[in-house]
Amino acid sequence: MDTRVLWFQRKRNKNSQSQLSVLQESSGFPLHSMSIPTTKMIQKRLHPIRNVSEQMVELYNILKFTDIDVRLRFYTADQLQSCISKLFPTISIIPFGSSISGFGHTGCDLDLVCRNIHKNVHINDSLNKLVFHAKYYCMNEKSHQQKLLSIVADIIQNFIPGIYNIERILGARVPIIKFVNKYTTMRCDLSNTNIVASHMTEVLFYYGEMDWRVKPLVCTIRKWARSVRITNEIPGVWLTNFSLTLLVIFYLQYKNVLPSINKLVASVGNQKFKVLHPQNSVLSRNKITEVESLYSLLYGFFEFYVTFQFSTHGICLREGRYKLKADNSAVYIFNPFEPSLNVSRNVNMNELQHMIKEFRTALLRLENEENGLEDLLNLPKANVLKCVIEDINVKQDSSKTNTEKQFESTNEELLTNETNIDDANKLKGIIK
Repeated sequence: MDTRVLWFQRKRNKNSQSQLSVLQESSGFPLHSMSIPTTKMIQKRLHPIRNVSEQMVELYNILKFTDIDVRLRFYTADQLQSCISKLFPTISIIPFGSSISGFGHTGCDLDLVCRNIHKNVHINDSLNKLVFHAKYYCMNEKSHQQKLLSIVADIIQNFIPGIYNIERILGARVPIIKFVNKYTTMRCDLSNTNIVASHMTEVLFYYGEMDWRVKPLVCTIRKWARSVRITNEIPGVWLTNFSLTLLVIFYLQYKNVLPSINKLVASVGNQKFKVLHPQNSVLSRNKITEVESLYSLLYGFFEFYVTFQFSTHGICLREGRYKLKADNSAVYIFNPFEPSLNVSRNVNMNELQHMIKEFRTALLRLENEENGLEDLLNLPKANVLKCVIEDINVKQDSSKTNTEKQFESTNEELLTNETNIDDANKLKGIIK
C-alpha cells in the first residue's frame, strides 16, 4: 500500500541486494527523535526562578507541544487517513484528546477516532445530480465497532509501513486498538464513533483559551499527580489525566474563573463553538479572580479537594456545581455529555484515600512559596546542591586551604545522597 513517506534510495552497485531488500524498513529510514524533557532538565530550568507562579509558567513552556510535535501528530493522522480511505471512502480518521485540547505535553499518546464523514445520499436528492457511489458502514452497535477495528488493525499491521506493536483492546467499553508509528515516534490509540470525546475535546480547548492561567495550572497538577503516582500510564484503578483535568476545571468553575458548560453553550446559542471568544461579554471573567496568582490557585486546588465530600457528592461540570452521587463510586464525575455515566468509576476507595493524603502533603510543601514547586514535584535536590557547588568553585582562588580541601572531600558524598539547599548554604558559609 502506498503512503506519503518518501526517502532517497541508496545507490546500488553490482553487489547490492535486490530491489525488495532496499525497500524494507531496515533500509535506514531516518527516524524522528522527539526530545522529551527529563527531570534533570526541568529542575535546571526551574531552580533559578524563585516564584511558584513563574515556575508554573516555565514548566508549562517546557512541557507543551513544540511546533514540530503538533505537525507530526496531524501528519500521523493524515497518513493513516490517506491509507484507510482507499478501502473505506466514507470513514475519516480524526485526532482528539490532549493533542487537540491544548492540555497535552510532549511525548503523550495520540488519540484518534474513526468517524463516518457522510451517509448514503438519496438518488432523488435534487441538490446532488452526481452522487459518489459508496457503501455507508454502520458503527452503532458495539459488535460493528469491534469488527471494523479488527479489520483496520489487520490492514495497518500488514500493509502500512512503520506501524508496529499492534494491540487490540476490543472488549473495553469503548473498543480501541493501540499501535506505534515508527517514523513519527507516536504512540496511538484508535477508537471509533467516540463522538462524546470529540465534543469534550472542543469544550476543553475553549476552557484553555478563556484564561491564560488554565493551561499552566493543569500542566503543573498533571505533572505533580504523576510524580506521586496518582495517575499512571497503565490503565487501572487510579485517576486518568482526563478525570484529573475535569477536577481542575470544576475547581475553576467554583472559583468563577470558568463558566459551567451550560453557560458556555448558552453563550454560543445555535452558533458553532469556533465563533466563541474569551472576551465574550456573556462569559466575562470575575474581576476578583483575575488578581489571584497561579500559586494561589494551585494552593486553593489542593485545599478545595482535601475538604471535598467525596462520600456523598459528585462533580457536575455541566451545571458547575456538586450534586448527590448516583451510586457508591469512590469518586463520581458526571460525564458532561452522558450524565448517566461516571467518568471516574474505575477509581477505588484505596486510591481515593491515597489521593487525599497526597493533597494534604502538597499543601505542606507549598507553604514555602520560594521553592515550593520543586518540593511539590519531588525534583532531585542533589542537583540543587551541585549548582551551588559549581557556583562556589568559580569564585574561589586557585590556592586551596585545608578547609577547602575538607569541602572537596565531602562534595562527592553529598551529591550522591538526598540533601537540601540548607546543606548547600552551610557549605557556602564554610568556604567564606
